[in-house]
Amino acid sequence: MSEWLASFTLLANVVVQTTVEEAAKPETTWLQAYGQLIGVAIGSVLTGVVAVLLAFFNNRSSDLRLRMQQTHDLQRESQRITRDRLEELYVLAGHWISALEQYGILGLRLARGLLTYKQYVDLQLKNGEKSQVQKSRMELLLDVYGSPEVNDAVAAVKEAQKAYFNGIHSVELIAQSPDRLSEVVVSHPPADAELYAKLDQLAGDVGKEGRKLLAAIAVQAKS
Repeated sequence: MSEWLASFTLLANVVVQTTVEEAAKPETTWLQAYGQLIGVAIGSVLTGVVAVLLAFFNNRSSDLRLRMQQTHDLQRESQRITRDRLEELYVLAGHWISALEQYGILGLRLARGLLTYKQYVDLQLKNGEKSQVQKSRMELLLDVYGSPEVNDAVAAVKEAQKAYFNGIHSVELIAQSPDRLSEVVVSHPPADAELYAKLDQLAGDVGKEGRKLLAAIAVQAKS
């Protein structure tokens, strides 16, 4: 805009100078007297227009750079939050998998006759008191931040756990039968060798799928 102001200043000076100089020349025509003035006026207008356009485009370019920077900053902040949430999800999933594996170990000890049903229940209660599992928090993080691969891995863990639960349930029913509840030491295992081998495999499947889940979360957090 300073160029436009300078042009108008020059135009005012020319008007005064032309008026003074040409006033003493009566034979000079209007066009001759003010031709220079008209040229300066046109130049001033053009200079002003160019200045305004340059200022407009400079401002627009600055706004665009600012918006790009803001977008970049927001993207970085979003990535940081997502990474933090996935790290939290990894920890919570680790607690969940650990609890499932502990449940599997206790079930195998029950099936093998190393625990009475009362001992089995008491140990589960103690583990529950010390548990750091936050299932609702984990499910919320999965819904918001979990990738399809991570959610598929969670579904695989649940399926493996369901298969193990169905297998151990029959052992629990035998172990809590009236003739066994009063036992201090198990008289004979509630599961035969074949059933125990099947339960051992099912418990192993839970751990294997759990490790796959943790690996899937780690991969997403690094991407």
